[in-house]
Formats: sequence, C-alpha cells, structure tokens
Amino acid sequence: MSDTPHVGFIGLGVMGSRMATTLARGGYALDVFDIDQGKTRAVAQAGAAAAASARAVAERSDVVFTSLPWPATVRDVYLGAGGVVEGARPGAILVDTSTVDPETTRAVHAAAAARGVNNVMSMGNMLVAAEGVRARGQGGDGPQGRFSRSSGRAPAASRRGRAPRCAPPDRAARPPRA
Repeated sequence: MSDTPHVGFIGLGVMGSRMATTLARGGYALDVFDIDQGKTRAVAQAGAAAAASARAVAERSDVVFTSLPWPATVRDVYLGAGGVVEGARPGAILVDTSTVDPETTRAVHAAAAARGVNNVMSMGNMLVAAEGVRARGQGGDGPQGRFSRSSGRAPAASRRGRAPRCAPPDRAARPPRA
C-alpha cells in the first residue's frame, strides 16, 4: 500500500454518499459504486471515478468502505459472486460502516481472512459522515494484528489523529467477560 491508499466506496445512500464525497474532496484516489447509477454519478461529480461493480471497486482499491442498508445486502455485496471479497487483493482493508448483525460481520470477516484480506467494522452517523471524521465504534484485527499495517487508521482518520481501539470482528457484539 502506498502512502496515500487508493480508496473504494460501495453504497452511496445518505451516509455513504457523504463519506465518499468527503474522501473525494480530500484528494483521495477514489472509485465508487452504487446499484443506483444516479448516486454513483453524483459522487463522481465530486472527483471520484465511477466503477461498474462492487468487485471492480475492490480490485482497484487498497481500502474499501461500504455503507449498505441491510445484512442481506452486506452478505451479497461482500460474499456473493463477483463480490468484494472475490475482488479484494491480499492485504487490502475492508471497512464496513453498515449496521448489521454479528453473524454477518463474522461471516464477512472469515471469508476475508481466508483470502488474506483485512476486515474492519465501523459504526457512524450522518454528522460524522458530513464532517469527514471517523466514527468511534470500531472492530478489527486489533493493534497487534493485520490492521496495524495501516497505522491503526483508515484514510478519513479522526481529526484528533488518534488510532481507533479495535477488537477482532469474531468478538463483535459479545458481552464483556466477567
């Protein structure tokens, strides 16, 4: 991965479009995709490149963000034929900002890990998306794991410059140990 990663963004709804536009305006090389081509074109006007598919985004990107509406959509986009996991290169970082169940997060993480791809979940809100700062809720391969290769921060790092606190996705949404 170069000093400035090539970034991809899939899912350009209310939150995704704001996050992707912030990345494009921040000068990142950015490919975007949404099943609604009008949404893809709108973000492309901010400086992103419109991709033909989710897989095409993953093939070109060092870091892929997704913001998708439902767990079934997340599974399809990541795990389906021609999906993100198939297209991602070993060492790439996948950041899912969707609100999904722990089972979906674990399934995506397992499939990505099997291909040498890093997977991180991150929760956000519209203010975070519009302001261009990263959400505080994170889960990943941890500071000592593969996620540390990115210096602990994704391209749209917090304005405070702090690395996120990460937990492996296989422990996502589990209650704390007694």
